[in-house]
Amino acid sequence: QAGRILRINATTGATAVSATLTTGTPILNRSTGLAIDTAVNRAYVVDTDTNALYEVVVNGAQSGSRTEISSTTRGRGPSIPTFYALDASNGVVWVFDVDRYALMAIDPISGDRVIASR
Repeated sequence: QAGRILRINATTGATAVSATLTTGTPILNRSTGLAIDTAVNRAYVVDTDTNALYEVVVNGAQSGSRTEISSTTRGRGPSIPTFYALDASNGVVWVFDVDRYALMAIDPISGDRVIASR
C-alpha cells in the first residue's frame, strides 16, 4: 500500500484508502511522517523530495487533495525536518529536526518555522 494513507478499523482490522500521495499534484514520493487532525479530516505529511509540509484531505470527495503548508519557498525559518506531531488545539505542527537536534514549531497558516528548543 505504498504511497497511500490508510484508515484502519481498530475493531475489525479492515482497511480503506483515505488518500493516495503518488497521484495528483504534487506527487509525494518520499513522505517521511504523518500526523492526523481527525477534527478536520486532514493529515500533515512531510515529503523529503520537495522539502515541504503538506496538508492532505483524508476523507470525503476531496480526499487526496493537498496544500503546501510550509517549504523553502513558503514561510520563514530553517528547512523542513522529517519527524513531527500535530498539536491541533494550539494550531501548531511540532517537528524534530535530527540534523539540528532541535524541536521546531510550524505555523500551518503562515508556514513559518521556529526553533523552540535545542
